Amino acid sequence: MTGSRSRFRRLLAHPLTWITLAALLLALAIWFVAPLLAFGEISPLEGSTPRLALLLALVLAWGITAAILGWRKSGADERLVSSLRMQEAEGAAKGEAHRSEVERRFALVRRKADETLARLGRDHGHGRIARRVYRLPWYLVLGPEGSGKTSLMLNADLNLPFGPPQGAGGPTDDVDFLFAENAIYLDLSGRLIAPGAQGDADGQIWLRVLDLMRRLRRRQPACGIVLVVDAADFSEIGEEGRRALAKLLRRRLDEAGERFRARPPIYLVFSKLDRLLGFSAFFESTDRSERDAPWGLPFLESEDEREFAPAERFRAGFADLARRAAEWRLPRLQEEPDARRRALVYEFPEQFAALGELAAPFVQILAVPHRFDRPPFLRGVFFASARQDGAAIDLIGLGASEGFAVPSGLPRRGEMGPARSRPFFLRELLSTLAPGEAVRGGLSTTTRRITQRWQAVAAALLIVAALGLAVHLIARQSEASAYASGMAREAGAIEGRLAAQRFGPDLPPFTDILPSLNGLSALAGREPGTKAEANAAIPQLEADAQAAYGAGLDRLFVPYLMAGLQATLDSETTGAADLYHTLKLYLALTGERPLSSIDLAALGDRLARLWLVNGAETDRAAFASHVAALGHHAITPRPADPALVAATRQRIAAYTLAQLALDLARAQPDVASLPPWRPSDHAGASGSLVLARLNGGSLWDELPGFFTASAFRTVSLPALRGAAGDIERDAWVLGSSEGTKARDILEGTLGLYASEAIGLWDGLLSDLTTRPMTTPTEGTRLLSLLITPPSPIADLLSAIAHETDFSPPPAQAAVAGALAAAVAPAADALGLPAPSDPGQAITAAFAPLRRAMAAPQGGTSQVAGVIAAFEPLYRQINHVAKGGNVLELGVQPETVAAEIDNLIAALPASLQPFFRRLEGAAMDLIRGASGKRLREVWNTTVLPACEAATANRFPFKARAGDDTPFDDFKAMFGPQGQIAAFRETYLKPLIDTSARPWVWRPGRPQDLRINDAALAGFERADAITQAFFPGGDGPAARFTLLPLKLDPKAETVRLDLGGQTLRYAHGPSVPMSASWPPATPNAPALLTMTPEIDGPGAMKMGEGPWALFRLMDQADSHRVVEGNAQLVTFSLGGRAFMVKLTPSSTRSPFELKLMENFRCPKL
Repeated sequence: MTGSRSRFRRLLAHPLTWITLAALLLALAIWFVAPLLAFGEISPLEGSTPRLALLLALVLAWGITAAILGWRKSGADERLVSSLRMQEAEGAAKGEAHRSEVERRFALVRRKADETLARLGRDHGHGRIARRVYRLPWYLVLGPEGSGKTSLMLNADLNLPFGPPQGAGGPTDDVDFLFAENAIYLDLSGRLIAPGAQGDADGQIWLRVLDLMRRLRRRQPACGIVLVVDAADFSEIGEEGRRALAKLLRRRLDEAGERFRARPPIYLVFSKLDRLLGFSAFFESTDRSERDAPWGLPFLESEDEREFAPAERFRAGFADLARRAAEWRLPRLQEEPDARRRALVYEFPEQFAALGELAAPFVQILAVPHRFDRPPFLRGVFFASARQDGAAIDLIGLGASEGFAVPSGLPRRGEMGPARSRPFFLRELLSTLAPGEAVRGGLSTTTRRITQRWQAVAAALLIVAALGLAVHLIARQSEASAYASGMAREAGAIEGRLAAQRFGPDLPPFTDILPSLNGLSALAGREPGTKAEANAAIPQLEADAQAAYGAGLDRLFVPYLMAGLQATLDSETTGAADLYHTLKLYLALTGERPLSSIDLAALGDRLARLWLVNGAETDRAAFASHVAALGHHAITPRPADPALVAATRQRIAAYTLAQLALDLARAQPDVASLPPWRPSDHAGASGSLVLARLNGGSLWDELPGFFTASAFRTVSLPALRGAAGDIERDAWVLGSSEGTKARDILEGTLGLYASEAIGLWDGLLSDLTTRPMTTPTEGTRLLSLLITPPSPIADLLSAIAHETDFSPPPAQAAVAGALAAAVAPAADALGLPAPSDPGQAITAAFAPLRRAMAAPQGGTSQVAGVIAAFEPLYRQINHVAKGGNVLELGVQPETVAAEIDNLIAALPASLQPFFRRLEGAAMDLIRGASGKRLREVWNTTVLPACEAATANRFPFKARAGDDTPFDDFKAMFGPQGQIAAFRETYLKPLIDTSARPWVWRPGRPQDLRINDAALAGFERADAITQAFFPGGDGPAARFTLLPLKLDPKAETVRLDLGGQTLRYAHGPSVPMSASWPPATPNAPALLTMTPEIDGPGAMKMGEGPWALFRLMDQADSHRVVEGNAQLVTFSLGGRAFMVKLTPSSTRSPFELKLMENFRCPKL
């Protein structure tokens, strides 16, 4: 509402508003009042035209006036905007100058800080800033301008390794970094904390310096703040001035605490104490130690103190200082000879006490706590003098002057200046007291909490450690006692178990003695598990335990072992490798070789798997461990059975050493642990979906990894060599002192290995096939997976080619070739065979496979070409699977199959079976679909029409009552008829029509499942077509009739064929040309003789469209002469007539058997 009123008032105040109202009123007057004006009888404005002209002039005048007012208003607005922009630009320029000045001054501060950090890093040569910044405590030195901060620092006799800052002694330039031996002091200019510095550049520098210290030292921004106040100026500024100064300094301390997030200790120093009347005389005779010691009072012990009265606490401490000064007065008076100076000495304690009265309210304001935040941590109040060069002031006189209205104090004679200027009460304050408290002062809140927590954790850890040590000592003693008693208990239990066992003439099962052996083994192998047990272990106990275990092995285990070994050697079912190992252990137990010289661990594991087939895994492990322990104990040799040993050696010799070495190598742990080779792992993700094994196995069936090229060089060959070497080294097992050389054994073993490996891989290749393709859809899926890269069969064949390449790597091959060339002369001289590649036989056997898988540069491999050749077959089967007409493919499948046959024939013999099976399965699908489609088309279209036209109809059935209509006959047997069209469309490429009779072309009829009877039917249909449609149109026939013989009983004979009449009366034979069918449709064919006779045999007649053929069917005989001519004999009433019928075409339609024997083909 207020805004609307203000806008309305502005509208009324605008000149254009009143001008517009006046113009409107004038316009109304012109329009309504002007017509009433008249000058006599003349009314110049009565008409509307003059009034409109006046209104137009009025509008123009109003517009001109509005334009003038607008121009004036826009000019004033532009001037106003220009003025505002100028003011804004001036303000921006001032602000930019202000910011530039602040940045320049702070950059100088930051440069000094960087120099200080660089100096901190020099003591150890290098170091991270985060570490070196804490090497020395940092102190902030604050105070009003002229308070003597810089003089205090420079005259405190501090050790300054790098000297005083540049320009020291004059006014401080914002911040000076004073690098002392024990601390770093940041001397801030007094103008930064002046009352008017809050909003200007000085105030910004002050806050940014605090932030800089916080960034550089987050844990402890400042270890303390030295707050310097000029005692003389402090005394002279009056009570209000002192209160204002206290509030200012309190505000600055609060700002520092807020920025630091910490409460550093505050050391309040009243400087220029020398200006108090009598100071120089009072302290003239003090020695150096007294001058260096701080003179002041402690204030707060901890920054956490909250409830205290600053003024009272200060007065109490200051009173003690004043009392001590008064006590020093009498000795000083006695020492001073000058009466004037003695008066000054006498007066100084009162002057000092007067300063305390003035300072108490100041301290109250500076350190008073309040409810909203912690107060500054005022650590102490100190008094000092840097140099004695100022005029002395009389505080007592200054106080008394207020009562006498003398502003500058009562007139007093000042004291004489000191003989020399010396610092008082400064050195230890700045070099020892404050830095000594740096560790506990000024910590941030987070750091304090972390420190307190670590202290609590350390205390808890100490308590836990003490308790743990006590528990450990007690437990150690308990374990030592338990160990000794446990050994005794176990020994007693085993002794009792052995005493309870009774052995007869037969050995007990091994499981009966196993608990006793395990107990003895555990007792002998028990080792101290802790230091306490080790301390309690008695060597005699351990020795007795080992002896007991050895006796158990010799008396309990070895008899059982000997019995088992003899039974194994005597068994006919034991293999040669097991015989060999068993005999080795048997002979060692008889004392032929030391037990420690053979691998008892491997023998024990082998015997455990051989004997304890159904035993628990723990029993087998225990058995093997007891066998291995035989080598570490004294075992009594047992007598051997010479006959058994000799028979076993004969059985091993008959087995051949090469085969034995192969079996031994196969049984080695490294070989047994080889991962098996599975075809499914190398046939891709879809291999198991496409490929199968002829023998009914699975692609997951494993092949031994022992026979792979991947393991040959690293595992298989070393195992074979090791087995050959073992047989040579252990020739004593076979009764020979000099066994067969390991080289000869290895050569035979490698031959057996190669033979088995070749058979294994060849068997896999010949056994590969595809999964059954029962439907075109299944065939499409399988072929798609097979021919689409990566092809499962290609991946599998590539993996087989890799695993059958036993040739050494190129580098090893080069070295082997060079070595062979080097030793060849020596080998020839010694008659030794040249070294050869141990896997050469396997590599050579599968070289054709690798060549077929190898792709020339820029080309494809032979196998890839064969796989790609199946793509057209895939498309054709896919066409059938999607419902396409397989018969539309024509001979394309056969053409593709022929190309694939040629490619398969070029493959290695080991690869041909798989691809021939694949081709056969694919072609079976296409051929099966073709046969099905052929039968479907034939049985649904041609066969019904064929049977309708021929079944029980003449001329296809003699003397049938119904005739086959010419149209049906032509539609079925014509050159373009249904039978011919079906044959030409679907069967032409399959039938060899050049043979008589027709035969199927090779390769298709069995797959189509069309029998030879159907083929004969198509051939008979083609013969009918050739006979009845010689010119392509028909049915029609042209022929010649020649009468040959008439029975003498007849005078004449007449043959009428639809108007074509042949007469014969025993005269010369005249041929007659005729055609069929006659010109008159359905005209009968009639044969008559004269003289006529009575009865049904007087004539022969055929009716219907096939009248001539019906007449021919009534003939007594037919005989073919002269190619295709027929001698036809008719008989009427015992009278015979013979006529010769000669067709004009090579195929005679008058062979009635041609159609009588026709049956529609059945597909």
